[in-house]
Amino acid sequence: MDRIKALEGQLSTAEAKIQNLFKAGKVPGPEDYAEIDRIKKELKTARRIKSTKEKRGETEFFSTTIGVNVPLGVREQIEGLAAAKGVTLSEYMRLVISEHLDRVRR
Repeated sequence: MDRIKALEGQLSTAEAKIQNLFKAGKVPGPEDYAEIDRIKKELKTARRIKSTKEKRGETEFFSTTIGVNVPLGVREQIEGLAAAKGVTLSEYMRLVISEHLDRVRR
């Protein structure tokens, strides 16, 4: 987030520089626009990384996969609980495990 704000500030400064050149009656050169293009490219990458991290959620849960065999009725009950919380089965199981570990650590 700080990286994005810093890049937005740099972009604003670079664009103001171009505007000042126009106001002074000069024509900006390719090097002036190259700086803006570079900043926009970095800003796009930073925003994409931020978005990906937000979608991914807590990465510690994605470090391994656990398989659990349960009777069909139990799975349906767990899916019902997950639906009641408005999350997927995987998200619900992560939540249950996380809550259990928090209780064990106390």
